[in-house]
Amino acid sequence: MKYFLALLLLISTSVFGQETNLLSDLQKGGYVIFFRHAITPGQDPFKVNPPDERVENCSSQRQLNEEGREQAKLIGEKFRQYNIPVGDVIASPFCRCYETAQLAFGRYELERWIANFDLWALDRELRKSPKEGTNKVFVGHHLNVEKLYQKKWRKVFLREGEAIVVDPKKAEIVGVINNMKLDILAEELARIRKQ
Repeated sequence: MKYFLALLLLISTSVFGQETNLLSDLQKGGYVIFFRHAITPGQDPFKVNPPDERVENCSSQRQLNEEGREQAKLIGEKFRQYNIPVGDVIASPFCRCYETAQLAFGRYELERWIANFDLWALDRELRKSPKEGTNKVFVGHHLNVEKLYQKKWRKVFLREGEAIVVDPKKAEIVGVINNMKLDILAEELARIRKQ
């Protein structure tokens, strides 16, 4: 798969001057992860939704292609492989979003506010801590986070299958899950732990 070699790149982020390891932190839980749905036909950033697209009718929507289905499965495989605990999985009612959630995590609950781009609701949900020892996952659209964070933090554009990681206690982005290799993350973490 040309767009999705694996899942995560080790991201060391500076939080109040203290280095922290994103993979290690995700394995402990306590984060909110907002994914853009997996790959659909077309080329980012110029994806075009059908003019008659309706949330209640999958056949009227831009849907995952085969590459997107494989990408979604790989996301789930990497989360399991690297013991990243997932609690609640919340998806937009658009088929490409809940199909991504189902293929990656095997379950989802629908929330219409994600499809309506309700920024107040998104901000509120990103500030809620997940269940103890888990990470909460949302699967939605790039416009959800792009519009919310364009004024608060910085320009955020998620490619299909990418995610932001939010610390709900600080209501800030602490990392990005992208199309780089999670295997690199695990190797680096193992090396650090041996030292």
